[in-house]
Amino acid sequence: MKQFLILCINGALISVLGMVDTSFGNNMGVDAIIVFASWGTLYYLFHKIAMLGDCCYQCYPTRFTEGFIINIVMSILAGALMIVTSTLTSNLFEITQKQHELLIKCTVVYGFGIPISQTESIFNKHLVLTEKNKELIGATVVFYTAMIAWDAACLFLHTECYWLIVGTVTCNFITDLYYIIVCKCHKDFNRPDWHSVKELLSKGFFMWLERTGNAIAYVLASAIASYLGEMQYAIHSVCAGIAGATEDVTNCWCQNQIVRLQGKSVEDKFKAFKVERKKTFLPVILISLILALSLFIPMKGELPAGTTFKYLLLYLSQILFLCPYENYRGLLTSLGYTKCMPINMLIGTLFRLAYAYICIITPIGLIGFAFMISVCFTVRALMYTVAIKKKYNVLT
Repeated sequence: MKQFLILCINGALISVLGMVDTSFGNNMGVDAIIVFASWGTLYYLFHKIAMLGDCCYQCYPTRFTEGFIINIVMSILAGALMIVTSTLTSNLFEITQKQHELLIKCTVVYGFGIPISQTESIFNKHLVLTEKNKELIGATVVFYTAMIAWDAACLFLHTECYWLIVGTVTCNFITDLYYIIVCKCHKDFNRPDWHSVKELLSKGFFMWLERTGNAIAYVLASAIASYLGEMQYAIHSVCAGIAGATEDVTNCWCQNQIVRLQGKSVEDKFKAFKVERKKTFLPVILISLILALSLFIPMKGELPAGTTFKYLLLYLSQILFLCPYENYRGLLTSLGYTKCMPINMLIGTLFRLAYAYICIITPIGLIGFAFMISVCFTVRALMYTVAIKKKYNVLT
């Protein structure tokens, strides 16, 4: 339980500091809010595309070196794709010409920086899976101390918003140095076992495919949301951003299952899964709610407080409904039964896009978007329940 609470606290710390980072952009004006809302969806997509090695490593926690190599290769490819498609992806959003230009600059800058950012990501995952808690929290503090200092300088100097993205890449590089110099993560590298790469890919690929598909659905649904109109899209972006920030905590349900189920037999995994799911429920709910409410004022920027807060309460319903999905995802990853993930993603994506489209063409509008994550991931959790029952004949 101690390890789980540390994961939750670190996740909450990441969210708080991340939203402080975002609030600097939100206070640069409505253009910046819209640009970062749109860029955030593209970041989410290409970040997921780049994390194949991360997925492989989570499926096989003893294969850090091989996972790291896959991660670097895939991040270079994802970065190149992000740069080449920057103009095309910016046109997904119904935004002004000035906002398009700023969005392209943000996308290109981050495309060059993805390998640096993904190196930080897999080093961070390594600290989680090896339970190096002190170093994990230290890395979070190092990154966001540098990030907030950079953001403050940008706001003071009245720079264009894409300089905040330059800062993100720079601070990821500083954190990479922390992992190497202080955490000595490079000492955990071994001679690569090239024969094991195929085995890693056989499990990690399906998990990666699910995450990439989720990201594509997220981008397309966000693009659809941009047709709500500028003000409603801005409210959606802020509320979805705050609710999304709690996912740094709710994701701990999945990470905790992966860590706690390591080295157990299949039968023992199911027993431990039920125990972990039950005892971690309330801590995540409480930490997530406290986190979301504390982020509201710094995140709302120039938006009207009363209206935005009313919608935020609806968006926060996702905290409850992500519980079964995240726990099942952790169980399936630990079991290595990732083949069911792509079909789950495909059905979930189609459902999500249909749902978003209905919200746009009917009076449901923003209220419908507030419950989109809750509805969609409840459906996906039910699909995982059926998949587990069919494969293992076990009720979870």
